[in-house]
Amino acid sequence: KGQLIANEDREVGSVSLAVYMRWAMAAGGLHAGVLILLSYAFGECISVFSSYWLSYWSAHRNEHSAWFYLGIYIAISVGILLSATGRDFYVALVGWKAGGTLFAGMVLSILHAPMAFFDTTPMGRILNRFTKDVLTVDVDIPRTVRTYLGTMSKVISTILYISIITPVFLIALGPIAFFYYKAQQYFIKTSRELTRLDSVSRSPIYALFSETLDGLTTIRAYGDEERLSNKSNSLLDKNQQAYFLNFSANCWLGIRLELAGTMIITFTALAAVLSRGFYVDDTG
Repeated sequence: KGQLIANEDREVGSVSLAVYMRWAMAAGGLHAGVLILLSYAFGECISVFSSYWLSYWSAHRNEHSAWFYLGIYIAISVGILLSATGRDFYVALVGWKAGGTLFAGMVLSILHAPMAFFDTTPMGRILNRFTKDVLTVDVDIPRTVRTYLGTMSKVISTILYISIITPVFLIALGPIAFFYYKAQQYFIKTSRELTRLDSVSRSPIYALFSETLDGLTTIRAYGDEERLSNKSNSLLDKNQQAYFLNFSANCWLGIRLELAGTMIITFTALAAVLSRGFYVDDTG
């Protein structure tokens, strides 16, 4: 069609499983994944046991001295600290390994690319891959993995603990889970496409900046600074539109999550009160 520079493509729809598997294999494969899951499960077991020990201390405070209960509780707290530090450090190491592996593969791909690739691909697009995308792989993905696994382990352990103590809570768990699922499905489609738009709209900014530096003498000679400055501002505005909408979507999700959390706390307290009432009625 007479166009030398091809438009930057972006994926549409959900992220395929192959993308996650590519990062997982670069991070260490099945071995690393199993160790991470076991570390988070072990940490949550210790955390739940600390709550159980406090309740046991309160119910059997006269059987042993306070230093006995306190010493065991301190040991449990130290175990929680060491477990949390160890698993976060291991996830960071795994993330660094994945980032280094993927970065090395990308460098080799660029070094072995034919000249036609550089004729049809702007330098800003390549810079975008080696800057923002590398930052995402090195920092954002490991941090997201830590946050996701930590949150999911706490949610699962908390729900199990509440369900065992007050089984009446299971009645309200279904509607709350359905509300959370619908909010998550609505949010993830929007956030995914806005993130892609943010990434794609950043490449022209890098390309213009690189081209401006290369032709700085010519631009000043022809007095074309204002036009390029306006073009840079226009590209930046387009990029910020996607970023602002993505930030707004995160705020939208935050409100729903706070509502879901409030509903869980409310129904948990209600279930505890109802269970206590049934217990008093049964015993007279």
